Amino acid sequence: MGLIDQAAQALRPNGLVNFTEFDFCIYGGDKKPIVFDVPEFSPPYVPRWLSMVRVAVKQRGGEADAATHLYRWISQHPLFTDVVYRSFWFPASPWVPSHWPNAAKMNRTGTFMRDDIKVRSSLVEQLLYLTEFPIGIRARYSAFALEQWNGRISL
Repeated sequence: MGLIDQAAQALRPNGLVNFTEFDFCIYGGDKKPIVFDVPEFSPPYVPRWLSMVRVAVKQRGGEADAATHLYRWISQHPLFTDVVYRSFWFPASPWVPSHWPNAAKMNRTGTFMRDDIKVRSSLVEQLLYLTEFPIGIRARYSAFALEQWNGRISL
């Protein structure tokens, strides 16, 4: 029994559940994904590093595309009704230019997200350790991505 089935069984009639998922992609200011093949070592490092994480999740049996499928999975489940889907875009670091609407709020969110990702980077390193990527590539991407998140290397 999967997570959605378990939630459907645990939820009371007319109850409310919130599923939130991340698609393991970095998006540009134009809100389009920045996707790369991992092997080439060059900037921008954060999207390339996250592409490597995406591959690692899939290799370990995870569903890296869950965010893409979540609405369909839930809306097709017979015990869920009135399913609502909302997509949210927010920065993964405080890079939003000051002239953008809500820039201060977006940059506070970006700071929180960047710090959260940095805290979890050791867990990501463990995940990447279990992949076929050579240790030198893993280490370089991780180091350069961290430097990019810290603002020492520009996108």
